[in-house]
Amino acid sequence: MVPIHYHGRTGDSSKARQGGAQSSIPCARKKNTVPPIKIVLRRYTSNGALANENFAEDQDVYQLCLLHDGTPSFLFKTKENMDTYLKNNYSAREADAAEEPQNEHKRELVSAAANGMEQLFRKHGMLYRAAGKEDSEGVGIQPWACGLYVSGDAEHVARSLLFFDAFLKWRARQPDMNVAKPQVELYNHSKINFDTLKQVPKECFWSFPATANAPAEAHVFSIPPPGGAKVLKMTLQIGEEDHEEITPMCTGATYLINRKVPGFNGEWFTEDGEESSRGTGVFWMIKSEPINVNDERAQEQWMEMMTDFKHLPIFVTLPEDVESEAMTTFLEFVRGCPNLRFQ
Repeated sequence: MVPIHYHGRTGDSSKARQGGAQSSIPCARKKNTVPPIKIVLRRYTSNGALANENFAEDQDVYQLCLLHDGTPSFLFKTKENMDTYLKNNYSAREADAAEEPQNEHKRELVSAAANGMEQLFRKHGMLYRAAGKEDSEGVGIQPWACGLYVSGDAEHVARSLLFFDAFLKWRARQPDMNVAKPQVELYNHSKINFDTLKQVPKECFWSFPATANAPAEAHVFSIPPPGGAKVLKMTLQIGEEDHEEITPMCTGATYLINRKVPGFNGEWFTEDGEESSRGTGVFWMIKSEPINVNDERAQEQWMEMMTDFKHLPIFVTLPEDVESEAMTTFLEFVRGCPNLRFQ
């Protein structure tokens, strides 16, 4: 992961520890009228290979959704500004790294950083994603929203947050901003306990509000998924002959999960749902065998399927005009799955 170089943890100064005036804290030097930056952290999946082909199969992936309502926004042109920050911050170390032939990792890091954010992130299991103006997938992607995906464990996430914190401090000093570094509110929807980690933001600018107060617009589909433009979607279709059976059918971002989720098989279909061969006007769908909602194992079968999907976020369309009481009960159970978002 990216080693973070903190140039003085101002909130942990000796005067602060001794109970004296905290004159070295930036927010004491400048009046901080900048709205807080909000980060919503959640685990995205427990199998990175289902999220992005560059992520490891045996590692978790976390999503960090970034929000800022300030004008100007600290998140405006984030990629371009991060590229500038990395090139400026690491170019001075390039000569030092070249003089240390035994430190191959450091040379690779400096070289990657000097070439910009994408190359550095790729080396360390990170991915930046930003939305455009339109929500072409119809799942609630927020205009111009951005965020990070981090593959790894809690330490990887903590270091990513420290990297973002260091970037914010640099960004606040730039001529087009020239403001105090904003407070960062981290809404932790994951099971990571930051109190047990050593490398976490400890300055006065960070706070950890209750997750119940997280902004509603920062849901799991508010930024584009890590695998590309397409979102994984699932339609639950009630059987035409047996109204007590329901078939899960997936479209959209299926190429990473194809042949990796047991019980799901892929076929080409027309828009009318007829099986077809590959060609114009058809789409790829993977679907499982039907689940009989009267089966006492129906809910257990569903949870086994969610486990096979490694709790990957799925945008779900439920059937309308449900007449069966058993089907209604089953669908209410489905609605309780935290990794699902419904149309």
